[in-house]
Formats: sequence, C-alpha cells, structure tokens
Amino acid sequence: MFTSKEFILLLFFLCTLKCVVSQNLTCADLNKLYEDGKNLVNVQRLYDGLLQLNHITQENKEIGYNYFNYEFSQSMSHNVSEEYLKAKIYTQTASLFYDQLNNVESDVYELFQNYTHCFFEPKSTPEHLNYFVNKKYRSINGNGNNIKYPKRGESFTSFGRLLKHQYDDNIYSIRKSVRGNSLPASRSIVRKIFLNQKTNLNKFTKRNDTPNMLFLLFGQIIKHDTSSKQINQNVAPNEGVRCCSHMNKFQLPPSLMHSSCLPITISRNDSFYSSKNIRCLDFVRSNLISNNPYKVEVGEQMNRVTSFLDLSVIYGSDYERMCKIRSYNGGRLKMNPSNVLPLVNGTYYSGENRASQTKFFIVLQSLFVRNHNHIVDKLALLNSHWSEERLFQEARKINIAIYQNIIYNEYLPLLLGVESSKRLENVVYNPETDPSTLNEFSSAAFRFLHSFLPSEFELRDRNLKVRKVSISDALNENESISSYENILRGLMYQNISKTGYSDEILNKLFKNNRDIGLDLLSIDIMRSRDHGIAPYFKYRKYCDIKPFNLKSFNDLSPHISKKYISQLRETYKTVYDIDLIVGAALEELESNNSSESNSLVGPTLQCIMLEQFYRWKAGDYYFYTHDLSEFSFTKEQLKTLNQIKMSNFLCDNSDLDFVQESAFINNKNDVKCTELSYMDLSAWKEDLSIVNDN
Repeated sequence: MFTSKEFILLLFFLCTLKCVVSQNLTCADLNKLYEDGKNLVNVQRLYDGLLQLNHITQENKEIGYNYFNYEFSQSMSHNVSEEYLKAKIYTQTASLFYDQLNNVESDVYELFQNYTHCFFEPKSTPEHLNYFVNKKYRSINGNGNNIKYPKRGESFTSFGRLLKHQYDDNIYSIRKSVRGNSLPASRSIVRKIFLNQKTNLNKFTKRNDTPNMLFLLFGQIIKHDTSSKQINQNVAPNEGVRCCSHMNKFQLPPSLMHSSCLPITISRNDSFYSSKNIRCLDFVRSNLISNNPYKVEVGEQMNRVTSFLDLSVIYGSDYERMCKIRSYNGGRLKMNPSNVLPLVNGTYYSGENRASQTKFFIVLQSLFVRNHNHIVDKLALLNSHWSEERLFQEARKINIAIYQNIIYNEYLPLLLGVESSKRLENVVYNPETDPSTLNEFSSAAFRFLHSFLPSEFELRDRNLKVRKVSISDALNENESISSYENILRGLMYQNISKTGYSDEILNKLFKNNRDIGLDLLSIDIMRSRDHGIAPYFKYRKYCDIKPFNLKSFNDLSPHISKKYISQLRETYKTVYDIDLIVGAALEELESNNSSESNSLVGPTLQCIMLEQFYRWKAGDYYFYTHDLSEFSFTKEQLKTLNQIKMSNFLCDNSDLDFVQESAFINNKNDVKCTELSYMDLSAWKEDLSIVNDN
C-alpha cells in the first residue's frame, strides 16, 4: 500500500490547484486555469494508477464484475484516447473556471466556450474539407455520411441531446434537488417504488397483440447497434474500477476511491441486500469525448459505436474490428462450424464487445451474419463478375436495408402504435438533421424496455416442450450454442413481462457465486444522472404534455396514477427532482385496446423515441428508402426489400419448421416456413451489356 504521507501530499496538491480570484478573467488567467486543470487530471490519473498498483481493483467473481467488464473491454485508438484526455482536461478546467466565478448564477457552460480564442487560432477551413464521401457505400465508422457535418453519427464521438445537460455545477457534478439537497439514492427509489411490487407498469394486459421476447431482444440489438458508452478506467485487463470494499460491505473512503467512482449506497433496511451485509454497489462514470479540435468544449459522454441503424453490431464500428470479422473469401463473414458467430479466445466475436453477454444475443446476431452470407451467395450466382469487395459491400448494404425495413415497418408500429409510427413513413433526408444517438434515448428512454424482461428465458424444442433458464443464469452462461432453433422458438412463444421489473433485474444481474448481483434499474437511474439527463418535468414540457408548468405532485395526474404520485411524493422532495426514467416509467398508457393507437410506452417515452427514430431516418444519407443518388436502391429493389418480413427472415436463416406469421407477436398464428417466400434478389442482377458499354 502507498503511505499516508503520499496521500497527504497528493491531496495537498489537489487543493492548491483551486483558488478564487476575480470574475474579470483574461486569456492569461484562462491559460493558467487550463494548466491547472491539466495538472489536476494528471494527478488524478497518477492517483488512480497507484490504486491499481496496490491492487485496489475489482476482480473476477465479484458483484457485477462481468457487467462493467463489458463496458470497458473495447479499446480506443490513440487519437480517440487523446480526445478523451482533452475532454477530461477541458471539463476540469471548466470546473476551475466555475470556482473563479464564485459560483455565480450564470451559464458557465456558454461563458467557458466564449474563451475558445484563448486556446486556438481562428480556423477558416470548413469542417467538411479533406473528407472523402463514398456515395455508393456507407463507411464502417460512420464518417462522411453527411458531407457538411462529416463526424455526425461517427463512432467515438459524443451522444446528442434533446435538452441541455443538467449538472449541479452546470459542468459535471451530479444534479441535486432544486432545494440544494442530494437526490434520493437510486436504490432507495427502486426499493420504495419498484421492488417487491407487482407494479403492472406496462398496463397492456387487454391487448390481443402481446409482444414476445423476440420483440424485446430485437430492441436490444437496436440499442447495441446505436449506442455503447465506455466507462472510465485506468486498470489492467481483467481488473475493474473498485468503489466498494471487498464483499461490498461499505463504500471506500475518498483516499482509496478511483476518481470516476459514483457508488450506489444501500440502506440498512434494504429487503434484499441488507441480509447479505451489502451496503454498497460499484458504479463507474462514463468516458467523455471532445468532438471539435478547434473549440473549447466541456466533455460529453462518448458513444463508441456509430449512431446509425447500420448493423455496426454485426460489421463493427472501426476498420480494425471489421477486418477481424470478414473472411475475405467471396465477401462472406466468418462463422464457426456450427454456423454461428466465430469464437475468438473462447468468446463469441461480433461487431461489438457485448455479443457474448448471453447466448440469446449470440443467436440473434448470428441471424444477421447468416443473412449476409446468404445474400453473398445469391449475388455471386447472379453476378459472377463481381469482386470480393463488391460482394461484401452490396451484401452489407442489402442486409442493413432489411434490418431498417423490419424496424420501421414491423417493430415500431408495435412499440409506438401504428398511428404514431405512421409519422415516420414519409420522412425524407435532411442534411441539417443530426443523427447522433440521443443521450436521453440511450441513457433513459430505451432502457425502459428492461421492465419487460421476465424472470426466466424459455427454450422450446420441436414439440414446444419448454426448458427455462433464469435471466441471471443466462447472463452468466459461457457455453457453446447447441440449441439455436430452441432459442428462437422460445423467444417467439414467450410473452414479454406485464408485471414490471423482476427480482432478477433488481437484485441478481450478473450475479456472483453467492447469488448476489446488481440492480439494473438503480444503475439506469445513476447512469442518467451521470450523463446529465434533465429531470422528468422538463421532458413533459418538451413533449407538449399538459400541464406544462407543474406546481405540485398532484399535477402529474392523469398521466401518473394516484398510487404512484403518493410514492413519488414520499421519495422525492419536489416534483422537479423526479428522474426522467422514473417518472416516464410510471406513466399511464392509452386505454384504447386497439393496436392502431396503442403504444407500449407512455407519452413522454413515446415522444423521445419518435424523435430518435425520426433523426435516424432523416439524418442518414444512406437510409434505404432515400433516393439521393444513382447508387440508391431501384424501385424494383425497394419492392423486394419491403416484402421481407421478420418471419421470412427467421425462416431464411434457421432450420425452423414454422414461425409466427407476425414474428414479434405471440398470437399462436403459426405459418409453415415452406409457405413463406424466400429472398429473391433477381432485381440486383447486373446487365453486362450496359456495364460494358459504360
């Protein structure tokens, strides 16, 4: 261990970096603050490194180790690491800047950006110069999709936002109550409102079109395809950041805690953890990124993957990963002998590092890899003159189009209601629309889907005999895939949960050998605070949900029931403190039983989700329905793509004998795969006489 003297010296140095002077700051003052900020970050990095050297790190088999290991296991390039470090320095400098202003009531974030000229010479070069845009195929990393704003939606850039971030210091420290107190602990919120209650949050029990687990996990594919945060780290492989003591008995003192820690506190009267003597759960803050090299910006959370609906979950979000996935044999992707994702060092390997969280994800991702290879085989027969590269790119383009078609024409009508999803039908490309995945969507709104998870996954054999496996056991499994079709049948014939968050989600996520795991909802609440998501009432106003100006908890009616209003009043000090993910999760759904109007989510979540899916379509130059260049799909090709349903997709890429006619709905309306049409790509046959003439 390092000595108390070393701690005292480090802490003394940290304190000397903070001083208060006048509010009339010059460029010299700002540059001094920048140097102080850089020194402070370097000291923090040194300090965090000392923790690692002294083995104050989280190790395998501890509570939640696998969860956090997935979050930081994907490496960053040197350039991205530099931008991450710069973002930390700017953010720390802004914090010092805030201290210099004596915590004045002003927009510190905007004031800080006004000092850009102190750090950089003015740049006249347009942002879009020196970027090559391939009009035929989208890039792997998302760069150049928009020639005017080439980095929008690119991997390793920041999430977008609907509303400005909300921090206590307007920079990075966690939001507090409007009364100045700390917000209620996330686990306390879960315990008082969600735990040990059959909350029936989803309130769609009378619907005839109950979604199945295939619908739910397909949503997880969308989530992984468009967002992946990276938590802060300064540790060796197989070691995680530690915020709690060994066995999670208490929160580590500040002198032993990593600078990125934000531990979840557990009360003594917690019905689950207290009996296990658990008083603390590890939680590590997300990495920041600086997007503009010529502008002083407080860091924003980094998205490791492309924002676009481009199957980066299959193809990767950087060229290095893509090269490991491709076989470079006829345009195909690598598969193992069982025709599922390839194994690399005993782990299933795909476009992003969360593929092997559970075999249910592995099977769904394998569907798209199989589909890519089927497309390649068909295209090679139609166009024997095509190169290996063209076969790969055309198959990728078609595979992405099928995926986008399923999302907008089958998935969203079920999630948001048919009438609401129709608003997205005629959306055209708008180069001013930012397609970046919204922080509110990734860190709050789409996480509500966790409430649909049941306690167990079901697997079904050819006779539909059921074998069950708990969610927590499924996440801990690391076995080979030997029941591909059984998994698919299980997903099709198992309904999503109608009773809210299960015990498996609230107590046992990524459990250890003592059957103790994380609380996913507590993590979701903390992550939304870490990412500076504004409180619930502000999104009600943004989404035009009346009354706009809430004055008391009672004003939440009729969108939230009296029962939940009472629980919210007991949990939060004011109605203005309610976290977005909490308030939105408790909203009532429409009483109409028709699937034409019904959404599976309340009005605030529906609003945020609609905005996100609008942006992903309007802001994506390569979206499959856009007719913007000679390389866009032809009318005949679009007709073929729009005829491919999820049911066809399942039959084409598995050995299933029958499927649900509407693949995302468990209505027992089976159809034989032999009765469904197979993918016909004749519209892609190239006329060689025209090619030769050109």
